[in-house]
Amino acid sequence: MTKKFKLISKAAPLAGFREDEVYQSLLAMQLRPEQARALLNNHLTIKRDMDQGLALRVCDRFREIGLDVRLEAYTVKDPQASVSSAVVFGELNGVFEQPLKPAEKSLHYKKSVLQALVSALLAPAIYGSVILAVLLTVIWYVTDGHAQLFGEFSDRKYYLTSQVWLLLLAIPLIAGGLLVLFLLYPLWPQPDSGKKVVLERKHHREFYQVIDAMAKAMGVPAPEVVELNSEVNAAAAPVNGFRSLARGKMKLILGLSLVAGSSVQQLLGVIAHEFGHFNQPKSMMAYLWINRVSSWLAECASGRDYWTQKIEQWLETVEYAPLQYALVIAAFLMDKISRLFAMLLRLHIRMTRSMSRQMEFDADLYEAKLIGSKQFRASSVNLRKLARAASWVLDSNFAALDEKDQLLKNIPAEVVSVADKNTRSLLLQIEYDLQLEQTEFWHTHPADIDRINHVELADEAGILRCDHPARLLFRDFDQLCERVTLALYYQYGIHGAPDFIVENDQIVVSAPGSSTASTAF
Repeated sequence: MTKKFKLISKAAPLAGFREDEVYQSLLAMQLRPEQARALLNNHLTIKRDMDQGLALRVCDRFREIGLDVRLEAYTVKDPQASVSSAVVFGELNGVFEQPLKPAEKSLHYKKSVLQALVSALLAPAIYGSVILAVLLTVIWYVTDGHAQLFGEFSDRKYYLTSQVWLLLLAIPLIAGGLLVLFLLYPLWPQPDSGKKVVLERKHHREFYQVIDAMAKAMGVPAPEVVELNSEVNAAAAPVNGFRSLARGKMKLILGLSLVAGSSVQQLLGVIAHEFGHFNQPKSMMAYLWINRVSSWLAECASGRDYWTQKIEQWLETVEYAPLQYALVIAAFLMDKISRLFAMLLRLHIRMTRSMSRQMEFDADLYEAKLIGSKQFRASSVNLRKLARAASWVLDSNFAALDEKDQLLKNIPAEVVSVADKNTRSLLLQIEYDLQLEQTEFWHTHPADIDRINHVELADEAGILRCDHPARLLFRDFDQLCERVTLALYYQYGIHGAPDFIVENDQIVVSAPGSSTASTAF
């Protein structure tokens, strides 16, 4: 059974408010005059079937304008217990028989794509030019420059001894070679982040049929595979870079914390958004290339990639002095290279972020075509609510590992639990942030309020209504969540993670502003 709430008017203004003031405030809330009068004169139900967070929020809104109201709790059957997966898939059957019409690309969008492509070629070209310039300088110095400056060995200038002449040849050669080597270090092979958790098609045939039908309706390649992780996110990407992209081989990446905290409608809307990025082959290629360059530049500029961290570890453990000196020089060179990449990244950001934001606006319209413009705001707020809860969960989880050698068994379940327990505070903070956020030139995504306004202006009716829990789309959902939780620990290098895992209720997840998640109210 699930607890629900309804809000009832007590037919009177609160102390300190006049009835005519409350009446005008109700009209400002878009109530008709007869509705406003009825609330002031009768004990009427204003809204029902609300969860606790929404109920408290609506209650506060009416009390702020001076209407005395009360909340009344009641229980309803748990939809998850009364609705089967078969029923959910039955409701989805036929939804994608009609094509989802592609969103029209604006002239500004097309210009921003061209500008971004130029930048995505320019930054690597500058990087390659620096490497080539250093290499050619080293070659010139060894083949001709050294002789011009210091003479041949048999005819040395400035009364140089043979040892000094050789040092003047060897030191620039070694330094230049090292510089070229470390300029190339961003291209050194990086280790695999770990084994992926894949949703097996034969065991989840119905879910694959739904997303295959959606992909067909949108005119994009159907995902060959669905990869799972524990995040509050989703993404569509090529299976293996440009080669698989040219062959139309795509994959869908789903975060199970997103699935656990979403309805079917919200989850499929997010997937439609991700598919929308790849609706046109040319845009798909541009998007992949630009994002690849952006990620590469950002990783190199941060100086926190695999090799820099390895050198830091070696510096702490190596005791052989010559090797220590070499590692110090390597760390110094890599730091300088990261500064070069920081400059290239700033240039790239200025030239590509507009295109990235336009692509988000475009993809949002596909989500709106599926779920409707009026549902987009609630879906966006839900994403942010889950993302904030996930941040608290991860912080508390790794604090428990440090302090007690304990780790959560099921991260997605804990994310939803924390979000539900802190719904009121989360929604208040999200609504506050929505009003303050602005889109800046370096942002890859527009501010959420700009995206919401853009979608609501499109006024799409939508074709899908399905409020059942998204977890019903998957068999053995809790087991999948436990698998992605363990995979995350391995990704962080916690190879003894199975020995630390405990039931979720043994770890207290703290939320900012409250002593624990469970006492947030």
